[in-house]
Amino acid sequence: MREQRDAKTYEFKTVPLEAEILKLDVVGLKRGLQEGRFTSVDLVHVFGKQCYTVGRELNLSTEENFEEALLEA
Repeated sequence: MREQRDAKTYEFKTVPLEAEILKLDVVGLKRGLQEGRFTSVDLVHVFGKQCYTVGRELNLSTEENFEEALLEA
């Protein structure tokens, strides 16, 4: 299972406000979406990249569904 997961790679787009987004709480994320400062697709890229990086470093992610998340966003 781990070998299959590690064989997958993803290309996350660069989001200009990535550092700021990672510091926001849920209220700030909702406000940013409502104000049009970023999109739900931006959020999937930012948090997907974060989960991918940390999960791989710590062997935390057992299943990754970034493609499906982007379709939903």
